[in-house]
Amino acid sequence: MGKRNLALLVAAFVSAPLNAVADSQVSFFSKLDADVQSVKTSQPGVGVASSHSRIASNASRVGARGSKEIGDELQAFWQIGTRINLNGAETGGGGGLFTLWGNSHIGMKGTFGTVFLGVWDTPFRQVHDKVELFDNSHISSPIGVLGSIGNGISGATAVPSTAQGFHPSVAGVTVASTGFHRRQKSSLQYWSPSYQHVQLKLAYSMDDPANKTAAVSPALWSVSAAYDSEPIYLAIAQERHQDLKVLGASNISGADTGIRLVAAYKLGAGKIGLVYERLSYSTLASGSTTRSATSVSGSYRFGDSNLGVVYTRAGDLSGTVNTGADQLSFRYGYMFVEGGELYGQYTVIRNRTNGTYNFGDGLSIATAAGAKLSGLGIGMAYAF
Repeated sequence: MGKRNLALLVAAFVSAPLNAVADSQVSFFSKLDADVQSVKTSQPGVGVASSHSRIASNASRVGARGSKEIGDELQAFWQIGTRINLNGAETGGGGGLFTLWGNSHIGMKGTFGTVFLGVWDTPFRQVHDKVELFDNSHISSPIGVLGSIGNGISGATAVPSTAQGFHPSVAGVTVASTGFHRRQKSSLQYWSPSYQHVQLKLAYSMDDPANKTAAVSPALWSVSAAYDSEPIYLAIAQERHQDLKVLGASNISGADTGIRLVAAYKLGAGKIGLVYERLSYSTLASGSTTRSATSVSGSYRFGDSNLGVVYTRAGDLSGTVNTGADQLSFRYGYMFVEGGELYGQYTVIRNRTNGTYNFGDGLSIATAAGAKLSGLGIGMAYAF
Protein backbone atom coordinates (compact mmCIF):
# COMPACT_ATOMS: atom_id res chain seq x y z
CA MET A 1 0.00 0.00 0.00
CA GLY A 2 1.57 3.30 -1.08
CA LYS A 3 1.35 6.69 0.57
CA ARG A 4 -1.18 7.87 -2.03
CA ASN A 5 -3.52 4.95 -1.33
CA LEU A 6 -3.32 5.43 2.43
CA ALA A 7 -3.97 9.16 2.03
CA LEU A 8 -7.09 8.37 -0.01
CA LEU A 9 -8.22 5.95 2.69
CA VAL A 10 -7.84 8.56 5.43
CA ALA A 11 -9.55 11.19 3.29
CA ALA A 12 -12.48 8.86 2.73
CA PHE A 13 -13.00 8.49 6.48
CA VAL A 14 -12.65 12.20 7.12
CA SER A 15 -15.20 13.08 4.43
CA ALA A 16 -17.67 10.30 5.28
CA PRO A 17 -21.21 11.47 6.11
CA LEU A 18 -21.77 11.91 9.82
CA ASN A 19 -24.81 9.64 9.82
CA ALA A 20 -22.73 6.84 8.25
CA VAL A 21 -20.08 7.23 10.92
CA ALA A 22 -22.73 7.22 13.61
CA ASP A 23 -24.18 3.96 12.28
CA SER A 24 -20.81 2.26 12.00
CA GLN A 25 -17.98 1.51 14.39
CA VAL A 26 -14.68 2.68 12.91
CA SER A 27 -11.33 2.69 14.68
CA PHE A 28 -7.66 3.09 13.87
CA PHE A 29 -4.87 0.94 15.29
CA SER A 30 -1.10 1.11 15.19
CA LYS A 31 2.03 -0.37 16.66
CA LEU A 32 5.45 1.22 16.21
CA ASP A 33 8.40 -1.03 17.01
CA ALA A 34 12.06 -0.34 16.25
CA ASP A 35 15.36 -1.49 17.71
CA VAL A 36 19.07 -0.93 17.23
CA GLN A 37 20.69 -4.25 16.31
CA SER A 38 24.16 -5.68 16.13
CA VAL A 39 24.17 -8.86 14.02
CA LYS A 40 27.03 -11.26 13.25
CA THR A 41 27.81 -14.36 11.21
CA SER A 42 30.69 -16.79 11.61
CA GLN A 43 30.90 -17.32 7.82
CA PRO A 44 30.30 -14.05 5.98
CA GLY A 45 31.68 -15.09 2.61
CA VAL A 46 34.24 -13.34 0.44
CA GLY A 47 34.15 -9.56 0.66
CA VAL A 48 31.28 -9.50 3.18
CA ALA A 49 31.58 -8.03 6.67
CA SER A 50 31.11 -10.52 9.48
CA SER A 51 29.15 -8.05 11.60
CA HIS A 52 27.21 -4.84 11.22
CA SER A 53 24.73 -2.61 13.01
CA ARG A 54 21.33 -1.48 11.80
CA ILE A 55 17.92 -0.18 12.83
CA ALA A 56 14.98 -2.51 12.16
CA SER A 57 11.34 -1.43 12.07
CA ASN A 58 10.18 -4.99 12.80
CA ALA A 59 6.39 -5.48 12.63
CA SER A 60 5.53 -1.77 12.86
CA ARG A 61 2.07 -1.32 11.38
CA VAL A 62 -0.97 0.92 11.06
CA GLY A 63 -4.50 0.31 9.94
CA ALA A 64 -8.20 0.95 10.24
CA ARG A 65 -11.10 -1.36 10.92
CA GLY A 66 -14.84 -1.03 11.09
CA SER A 67 -18.10 -2.91 11.47
CA LYS A 68 -21.81 -2.33 11.04
CA GLU A 69 -24.83 -4.22 12.34
CA ILE A 70 -26.99 -5.15 9.35
CA GLY A 71 -29.62 -7.39 10.95
CA ASP A 72 -30.40 -9.64 13.85
CA GLU A 73 -27.07 -11.13 14.96
CA LEU A 74 -25.51 -10.26 11.59
CA GLN A 75 -22.58 -7.91 11.12
CA ALA A 76 -20.47 -6.69 8.22
CA PHE A 77 -16.83 -5.84 8.95
CA TRP A 78 -13.60 -4.79 7.27
CA GLN A 79 -9.97 -4.08 8.03
CA ILE A 80 -7.13 -2.51 6.06
CA GLY A 81 -3.57 -2.70 7.38
CA THR A 82 -0.07 -1.93 6.17
CA ARG A 83 3.45 -2.25 7.50
CA ILE A 84 5.31 0.94 8.44
CA ASN A 85 8.89 1.68 7.47
CA LEU A 86 10.77 3.44 10.31
CA ASN A 87 14.28 3.08 8.94
CA GLY A 88 14.08 4.15 5.30
CA ALA A 89 14.82 0.64 4.04
CA GLU A 90 11.85 -1.58 4.89
CA THR A 91 13.16 -5.08 5.52
CA GLY A 92 10.44 -6.77 3.51
CA GLY A 93 10.75 -4.70 0.32
CA GLY A 94 9.34 -1.59 -1.26
CA GLY A 95 10.67 1.63 0.18
CA GLY A 96 8.62 4.60 1.29
CA LEU A 97 6.81 4.98 4.60
CA PHE A 98 4.00 2.49 3.99
CA THR A 99 5.11 -0.84 2.53
CA LEU A 100 3.83 -4.43 2.52
CA TRP A 101 0.33 -5.59 3.25
CA GLY A 102 -0.85 -6.11 6.79
CA ASN A 103 -3.87 -8.28 7.53
CA SER A 104 -6.69 -6.82 5.43
CA HIS A 105 -10.13 -8.23 4.71
CA ILE A 106 -13.88 -7.70 4.26
CA GLY A 107 -16.53 -10.10 5.50
CA MET A 108 -19.60 -10.96 7.55
CA LYS A 109 -20.22 -12.73 10.82
CA GLY A 110 -23.22 -14.08 12.63
CA THR A 111 -24.47 -17.15 14.45
CA PHE A 112 -23.07 -19.24 11.56
CA GLY A 113 -19.54 -18.03 12.25
CA THR A 114 -17.26 -15.65 10.34
CA VAL A 115 -16.55 -15.52 6.60
CA PHE A 116 -14.17 -13.09 4.90
CA LEU A 117 -12.06 -12.42 1.82
CA GLY A 118 -8.68 -10.72 1.74
CA VAL A 119 -5.02 -10.97 2.67
CA TRP A 120 -4.76 -12.74 6.03
CA ASP A 121 -2.57 -15.02 8.14
CA THR A 122 -3.32 -18.68 7.46
CA PRO A 123 -4.78 -20.84 10.26
CA PHE A 124 -1.50 -22.78 10.23
CA ARG A 125 0.34 -19.58 11.11
CA GLN A 126 -2.27 -18.33 13.58
CA VAL A 127 -2.06 -21.30 15.95
CA HIS A 128 1.55 -20.34 16.71
CA ASP A 129 0.55 -16.82 17.85
CA LYS A 130 -0.39 -18.06 21.32
CA VAL A 131 3.23 -18.97 22.11
CA GLU A 132 4.99 -16.29 20.00
CA LEU A 133 7.04 -13.91 22.19
CA PHE A 134 8.40 -11.63 19.44
CA ASP A 135 5.30 -10.50 17.53
CA ASN A 136 6.21 -12.72 14.54
CA SER A 137 9.07 -10.35 13.84
CA HIS A 138 12.49 -9.44 15.30
CA ILE A 139 15.75 -11.31 14.86
CA SER A 140 14.89 -13.43 17.91
CA SER A 141 11.58 -14.84 16.68
CA PRO A 142 11.56 -18.59 15.99
CA ILE A 143 9.83 -17.90 12.65
CA GLY A 144 13.35 -17.87 11.21
CA VAL A 145 13.32 -21.64 11.79
CA LEU A 146 9.68 -22.73 12.14
CA GLY A 147 7.71 -23.04 8.92
CA SER A 148 10.94 -23.06 6.93
CA ILE A 149 13.65 -25.33 5.55
CA GLY A 150 16.17 -22.47 5.52
CA ASN A 151 15.68 -18.89 4.43
CA GLY A 152 18.70 -17.75 2.54
CA ILE A 153 22.47 -17.53 2.30
CA SER A 154 24.55 -14.71 0.84
CA GLY A 155 21.41 -12.84 -0.11
CA ALA A 156 20.29 -15.67 -2.44
CA THR A 157 16.57 -16.07 -3.06
CA ALA A 158 16.74 -19.77 -3.99
CA VAL A 159 17.22 -22.98 -2.00
CA PRO A 160 20.75 -24.40 -2.51
CA SER A 161 21.38 -27.08 -5.14
CA THR A 162 21.70 -30.85 -4.69
CA ALA A 163 25.47 -30.39 -4.89
CA GLN A 164 25.17 -28.19 -1.81
CA GLY A 165 23.37 -30.90 0.13
CA PHE A 166 19.68 -30.28 -0.59
CA HIS A 167 17.05 -32.74 -1.77
CA PRO A 168 16.11 -32.53 -5.48
CA SER A 169 12.43 -31.88 -4.64
CA VAL A 170 13.37 -28.45 -3.24
CA ALA A 171 16.81 -27.73 -4.72
CA GLY A 172 16.89 -24.47 -6.64
CA VAL A 173 13.31 -23.37 -5.95
CA THR A 174 12.71 -19.91 -4.49
CA VAL A 175 12.99 -19.72 -0.71
CA ALA A 176 9.70 -17.81 -0.41
CA SER A 177 7.77 -20.55 -2.20
CA THR A 178 8.79 -23.16 0.40
CA GLY A 179 7.58 -21.19 3.44
CA PHE A 180 4.68 -22.16 5.71
CA HIS A 181 4.61 -18.94 7.74
CA ARG A 182 2.23 -17.12 5.42
CA ARG A 183 0.08 -14.02 5.25
CA GLN A 184 -1.76 -15.37 2.26
CA LYS A 185 -3.15 -13.30 -0.59
CA SER A 186 -6.46 -14.02 -2.33
CA SER A 187 -7.77 -15.85 0.73
CA LEU A 188 -11.25 -17.03 1.58
CA GLN A 189 -11.53 -17.97 5.26
CA TYR A 190 -14.25 -19.39 7.49
CA TRP A 191 -14.06 -19.35 11.31
CA SER A 192 -16.64 -21.37 13.20
CA PRO A 193 -18.34 -20.11 16.35
CA SER A 194 -16.56 -21.21 19.50
CA TYR A 195 -18.26 -24.26 21.03
CA GLN A 196 -17.07 -25.60 24.36
CA HIS A 197 -13.97 -23.40 23.85
CA VAL A 198 -13.19 -25.12 20.53
CA GLN A 199 -12.97 -23.21 17.25
CA LEU A 200 -12.31 -24.39 13.70
CA LYS A 201 -10.68 -22.24 11.02
CA LEU A 202 -10.46 -23.01 7.31
CA ALA A 203 -8.73 -21.09 4.51
CA TYR A 204 -8.49 -21.49 0.77
CA SER A 205 -6.32 -19.36 -1.47
CA MET A 206 -6.26 -19.11 -5.24
CA ASP A 207 -2.88 -18.11 -6.55
CA ASP A 208 -2.44 -15.56 -9.34
CA PRO A 209 -4.45 -16.93 -12.31
CA ALA A 210 -1.53 -16.02 -14.58
CA ASN A 211 0.47 -18.81 -12.91
CA LYS A 212 -2.05 -21.50 -13.87
CA THR A 213 -1.11 -23.67 -16.82
CA ALA A 214 -2.10 -27.04 -18.25
CA ALA A 215 0.50 -28.59 -15.93
CA VAL A 216 0.04 -26.62 -12.69
CA SER A 217 -2.89 -25.16 -10.78
CA PRO A 218 -1.46 -23.32 -7.74
CA ALA A 219 -3.62 -23.26 -4.61
CA LEU A 220 -3.39 -23.39 -0.81
CA TRP A 221 -5.61 -25.03 1.81
CA SER A 222 -5.16 -24.46 5.56
CA VAL A 223 -7.22 -25.70 8.51
CA SER A 224 -6.92 -25.58 12.29
CA ALA A 225 -8.79 -26.68 15.40
CA ALA A 226 -8.01 -25.00 18.72
CA TYR A 227 -9.15 -25.42 22.31
CA ASP A 228 -8.66 -22.15 24.19
CA SER A 229 -9.72 -21.97 27.82
CA GLU A 230 -7.22 -20.58 30.32
CA PRO A 231 -4.97 -21.92 31.59
CA ILE A 232 -4.85 -24.38 28.63
CA TYR A 233 -4.43 -23.86 24.90
CA LEU A 234 -4.23 -26.81 22.50
CA ALA A 235 -4.25 -26.62 18.72
CA ILE A 236 -3.60 -28.67 15.61
CA ALA A 237 -3.22 -27.25 12.12
CA GLN A 238 -2.60 -28.68 8.68
CA GLU A 239 -1.74 -26.89 5.44
CA ARG A 240 -1.35 -28.05 1.83
CA HIS A 241 0.40 -26.16 -0.96
CA GLN A 242 -0.46 -27.38 -4.45
CA ASP A 243 2.00 -26.40 -7.19
CA LEU A 244 3.25 -23.38 -5.21
CA LYS A 245 7.00 -24.01 -5.48
CA VAL A 246 8.68 -21.72 -8.01
CA LEU A 247 11.70 -22.82 -10.06
CA GLY A 248 13.16 -20.05 -12.17
CA ALA A 249 10.12 -17.94 -12.93
CA SER A 250 7.53 -20.72 -13.17
CA ASN A 251 5.48 -22.77 -10.74
CA ILE A 252 6.28 -26.49 -10.74
CA SER A 253 3.97 -29.42 -10.08
CA GLY A 254 4.05 -30.89 -6.60
CA ALA A 255 2.26 -30.97 -3.25
CA ASP A 256 3.82 -29.68 -0.02
CA THR A 257 2.17 -30.26 3.34
CA GLY A 258 2.65 -29.16 6.91
CA ILE A 259 1.22 -30.29 10.22
CA ARG A 260 1.66 -28.30 13.42
CA LEU A 261 0.77 -29.08 17.06
CA VAL A 262 0.77 -26.30 19.66
CA ALA A 263 0.23 -26.41 23.41
CA ALA A 264 0.40 -23.68 26.04
CA TYR A 265 -0.20 -23.62 29.77
CA LYS A 266 -0.56 -20.46 31.82
CA LEU A 267 0.31 -20.58 35.49
CA GLY A 268 -0.14 -17.30 37.33
CA ALA A 269 2.14 -14.73 35.71
CA GLY A 270 4.03 -17.39 33.75
CA LYS A 271 3.34 -19.34 30.58
CA ILE A 272 5.05 -22.22 28.85
CA GLY A 273 4.55 -23.18 25.21
CA LEU A 274 5.41 -26.13 22.99
CA VAL A 275 5.33 -26.43 19.18
CA TYR A 276 5.92 -29.47 16.99
CA GLU A 277 5.72 -29.32 13.22
CA ARG A 278 6.46 -31.58 10.28
CA LEU A 279 6.89 -30.22 6.74
CA SER A 280 6.88 -32.37 3.60
CA TYR A 281 7.87 -31.34 0.07
CA SER A 282 7.42 -33.32 -3.12
CA THR A 283 7.52 -33.16 -6.91
CA LEU A 284 6.45 -35.77 -9.43
CA ALA A 285 9.97 -36.03 -10.80
CA SER A 286 12.02 -35.96 -7.59
CA GLY A 287 10.01 -37.69 -4.88
CA SER A 288 9.62 -36.20 -1.42
CA THR A 289 11.55 -35.00 1.61
CA THR A 290 10.44 -34.11 5.13
CA ARG A 291 11.78 -32.23 8.12
CA SER A 292 10.54 -31.94 11.71
CA ALA A 293 11.03 -29.13 14.22
CA THR A 294 10.20 -28.44 17.86
CA SER A 295 10.10 -25.21 19.83
CA VAL A 296 9.82 -24.67 23.59
CA SER A 297 9.10 -21.26 25.11
CA GLY A 298 8.61 -19.74 28.52
CA SER A 299 7.62 -16.27 29.70
CA TYR A 300 7.06 -14.60 33.05
CA ARG A 301 5.73 -11.19 34.11
CA PHE A 302 6.62 -9.46 37.36
CA GLY A 303 5.46 -5.94 38.02
CA ASP A 304 6.10 -3.89 34.88
CA SER A 305 8.79 -6.29 33.66
CA ASN A 306 8.67 -9.48 31.62
CA LEU A 307 11.15 -12.18 30.64
CA GLY A 308 11.02 -14.67 27.79
CA VAL A 309 13.11 -17.49 26.36
CA VAL A 310 12.60 -19.71 23.28
CA TYR A 311 14.58 -22.73 22.09
CA THR A 312 13.86 -24.09 18.60
CA ARG A 313 15.41 -27.08 16.85
CA ALA A 314 14.95 -28.04 13.20
CA GLY A 315 15.99 -31.52 12.11
CA ASP A 316 17.65 -32.45 8.83
CA LEU A 317 15.63 -32.81 5.65
CA SER A 318 15.21 -36.52 5.00
CA GLY A 319 17.58 -37.75 2.33
CA THR A 320 20.09 -35.04 3.26
CA VAL A 321 22.84 -34.62 5.84
CA ASN A 322 23.33 -31.73 8.27
CA THR A 323 20.68 -29.34 6.90
CA GLY A 324 19.12 -28.54 10.31
CA ALA A 325 19.72 -25.83 12.90
CA ASP A 326 19.12 -24.73 16.50
CA GLN A 327 18.04 -21.29 17.73
CA LEU A 328 18.07 -19.90 21.27
CA SER A 329 16.50 -16.51 22.04
CA PHE A 330 16.05 -14.33 25.13
CA ARG A 331 14.13 -11.12 25.78
CA TYR A 332 13.51 -8.65 28.59
CA GLY A 333 10.82 -6.00 28.46
CA TYR A 334 9.80 -3.10 30.70
CA MET A 335 6.36 -1.49 30.34
CA PHE A 336 7.12 2.16 30.99
CA VAL A 337 3.58 3.28 30.12
CA GLU A 338 0.36 1.60 29.02
CA GLY A 339 1.02 0.30 25.52
CA GLY A 340 4.70 1.26 25.63
CA GLU A 341 7.65 -1.09 26.20
CA LEU A 342 11.42 -0.80 26.31
CA TYR A 343 13.05 -4.13 25.50
CA GLY A 344 16.26 -5.99 24.88
CA GLN A 345 16.77 -9.24 22.97
CA TYR A 346 19.54 -11.66 22.11
CA THR A 347 19.49 -14.66 19.78
CA VAL A 348 21.89 -17.22 18.30
CA ILE A 349 21.24 -19.57 15.36
CA ARG A 350 23.62 -22.52 14.93
CA ASN A 351 23.34 -24.11 11.51
CA ARG A 352 24.69 -27.56 10.84
CA THR A 353 27.19 -27.95 7.99
CA ASN A 354 24.67 -27.53 5.16
CA GLY A 355 22.04 -25.57 7.11
CA THR A 356 20.83 -22.25 5.67
CA TYR A 357 18.62 -20.88 8.44
CA ASN A 358 18.74 -17.12 8.97
CA PHE A 359 16.84 -14.38 10.79
CA GLY A 360 13.16 -14.28 9.77
CA ASP A 361 10.70 -11.60 8.63
CA GLY A 362 13.04 -10.15 6.03
CA LEU A 363 15.84 -9.56 8.56
CA SER A 364 18.26 -12.09 7.05
CA ILE A 365 21.91 -11.20 6.52
CA ALA A 366 24.49 -12.30 3.95
CA THR A 367 26.14 -15.49 5.15
CA ALA A 368 27.31 -18.93 4.04
CA ALA A 369 25.82 -22.36 4.73
CA GLY A 370 26.69 -23.83 8.10
CA ALA A 371 27.10 -20.44 9.78
CA LYS A 372 26.51 -19.44 13.35
CA LEU A 373 24.49 -16.23 13.48
CA SER A 374 23.91 -14.03 16.49
CA GLY A 375 22.13 -10.77 17.16
CA LEU A 376 21.60 -8.28 19.97
CA GLY A 377 18.87 -5.66 19.87
CA ILE A 378 17.66 -2.84 22.14
CA GLY A 379 14.49 -1.01 21.23
CA MET A 380 11.09 0.43 21.98
CA ALA A 381 7.54 -0.49 21.01
CA TYR A 382 4.36 1.52 21.40
CA ALA A 383 0.85 0.37 20.51
CA PHE A 384 -2.25 2.53 20.34
